[in-house]
Formats: sequence, C-alpha cells, structure tokens
Amino acid sequence: MNTIFAFRGVVFLSEWVLMATVILLMAWLITIRVHRNATMRHLTWLIAFLSLLLTPALVAVVPARFVVQVPIAVASSPSSTEEDISVPAAMRGEGISPADTPKPLSRQMELATLLLEFWLAGVGVIGILGAVAAYGISRIRRHSARYTFGSLDLAELPAKVGLTRNWELRVSSTANPPAAMTWGFLVPVILLPKDSVFWPKDRLEAVLLHELAHVRRYDNLSQWLAFAVCALYWFHPAVWRSARVMRAEAELAADDAVLLSGVKPSAYAAELLQFAAELGQRSPRFAYPGVSFMGQSRIENRIESILSADQPKRGVNSMQALRALALGFSAVLFLALLRPSVSLAVEQHAAFPTPDAIVSSQEPTKLELPLGPKARAIAERSPTQRAAVKKSAAKVCPKTAARKKLKLKAENSSATGAEPSSRPTVLK
Repeated sequence: MNTIFAFRGVVFLSEWVLMATVILLMAWLITIRVHRNATMRHLTWLIAFLSLLLTPALVAVVPARFVVQVPIAVASSPSSTEEDISVPAAMRGEGISPADTPKPLSRQMELATLLLEFWLAGVGVIGILGAVAAYGISRIRRHSARYTFGSLDLAELPAKVGLTRNWELRVSSTANPPAAMTWGFLVPVILLPKDSVFWPKDRLEAVLLHELAHVRRYDNLSQWLAFAVCALYWFHPAVWRSARVMRAEAELAADDAVLLSGVKPSAYAAELLQFAAELGQRSPRFAYPGVSFMGQSRIENRIESILSADQPKRGVNSMQALRALALGFSAVLFLALLRPSVSLAVEQHAAFPTPDAIVSSQEPTKLELPLGPKARAIAERSPTQRAAVKKSAAKVCPKTAARKKLKLKAENSSATGAEPSSRPTVLK
C-alpha cells in the first residue's frame, strides 16, 4: 500500500472520529432535554447515526476551514538526464551528514499503513458477522410457516398502531426464537415462537401490537443502519454504546405505541412481566438484525416506563420529524466546515548517491605531477627541435648494423647446414 495514501487515509479517518464524537455528544445532550418522550429520543439517535453515516462523504466534499500543513520528505531517484552531481565535496565529506539525507519511509508512515490496514480488517470482520446474522434469519424463516389465529381479527390490529403496509405473520416450527421478532423491509415478517399458539388472547394481542409498532416505525431499517455505522466506527466504543441505547429506545417507543392503541398500562406491564418470567435466561438468537419483543432492553426500564404517570405517551408527527432532520443535518454540515484538518505538503528531494555511484559517474581526469629540470627542458622544446631529435633517433649506428648483419648470416648458415666460418670478424 502506498505510504502517502495510507497517511492521508489515517488523517481522513481521524476527522471522522472527531466529528463522530461531537455528534454523539450533541445527541446525548438532546436526549437529556427530551427525556420524557421515548419516540423523540429514538429519533434523535436515528438522526445521529444518519449523520455518522454521512460524515465520510461530508469530510471528503466539504473543505475544512482550519488546515495544518505537515511537510513530508519524499526521495526521488535521480534521472539520467540530470547533470552530474558535484563530487568533490561529497568525496571529501564536507558539509554532508547522514542526518541531512531525506528518509522516504519514516516510522510515522509505516504506522499509518498498519493502522489503515487494521481498520479495513475490522470492517471486514463486522461485515462477515452481519452476513452470518442475515443467514441465520433466513434459516429461521425456512423453519416457519404462515399461521392465522382465529381468536384475533388480524385485519384490525394494524389500524390500531397506524400501520398501512402489508405484512406477514409466521410461527416458528422450532424452539428458536423463544420470543417474537420482526425483520424485512418491503414485506415485513412478524415471527412468533412455537408456543405462541397456546398464548392467551391478551398476551397475543399485546405482542402483535408491539411488533406492528416496530413495522410502522421502520425499526428494522434503523437497526441495519446502526449496524453499518458500527462497522465503520468499530474501534469507537461510544458508537457501540449509542447503538445499544437506540435499540432500547426503539423498544420503549414501541411500548408507547401499544399504550396509545388503547391497551391498559397495568395489563400490558403484567403480560410483559409474566412473559419475561417464562422466558427466563433464554435470549433470542440473531436479535441484532431483527427487532425482538424481549431483546435489547432491560425489563425493569420498560415496566417503569409503561407504569410511569408523568411521562406522556405520544409519538412524533411528520412535521416534527422533518424539522429534527433539517436541524440535525445543518449542525453536521456546520461541524464539517469548522473541523480541523491536516494537509500533507510533499517535498521532492533527490536521493543521496552512494560512493560507488559517485565514482562510476565521474569521467577519468588527468593528473598533473610536478616536473624536474630535465623533464621541463624536454617539455619546453620547440616543434623544430622535437623534429630534429626524432630524425637523429632514426639513424642507425654502424657497429649496430654490423652486429645485425653477422647475426643474420649465422642464422642463414644454421638454416642451410653450412659450417660457420672460424675466422673472427673484427668490428671497427
């Protein structure tokens, strides 16, 4: 992976984390303000998670107002067309030290690469877990069948919670799940446990109204949204905590919808408490991608909210939801504009050559040695004098010519087999 790209990715990711922390803090403060309305609290967390999902796009598109320039030295290999590097200072070691040479791979860049790869690995693991959970839901559906309860008018129940969409009721043929749950977007499915065929009418009606409220509120879609955000920010503990809080608020908001449909709080709390006692320590599997009747919320908090007289049981109309969405997205855009950012100023430096490269790149030079008097006199001769010296050197000495003649005659005699003359030859 390119180290510059990895460093920029870590900087980009740090801006996400900073904005995510501020968004979650703002959402927490708002939920304290509207603590008496579970539906508004859930809507606040939903807007916060939508903002977290849009934060990467905003960071990439919206320019930051405060940018800090960080210089990064990058070594570039010298081109063959460039001029030869000046060698004398380098050969003598004057003014050059190893600390002055740029380091193309610093420890910070290597750490940035490892962090980015670690984050990508975490996103992949969370994605695999989500795929496994979705596969578990599909298996539960295959082990269930459509069912119609004769003691209830299923056509009137959706109208009590304001549901106008089509939905499907199924009953599991196995012991899993132990509680009712809901999943699906286009045609939502409400799945009841195997022993629900023996439930009394009041409990069956309360459970179905609760699950139909989840369908009307699109809580299953909000659960998958929270899952996607947790996959992106899997290293942020506040994101996981906020996701659990949002799921708990969804259960409380669904309970409020059941009470608004006309069910008495005391009767609903009694059925919920009895069902929790029968359920015991069992918990529904694969409750994360689906919405469970008994999952993701403490039973004490739900019963306290149901029986609380000072908390008004009301929902949120469309105008209030649109106003909250506009306010939330405006705040996120404002944060994106005011966020601090880091920009990398890449500086290109020529790589410091090695001693072998320095020596090989130089042309051989002529050495100038000091000359003595005789050599200097020879070097100072005129062209005419040099020609005369060469001509005189070409003349052969008479004695040298006679010796060569005798040597040649001896060689010829030995080649023909004739005896050489015993008379000595006197050279004058």
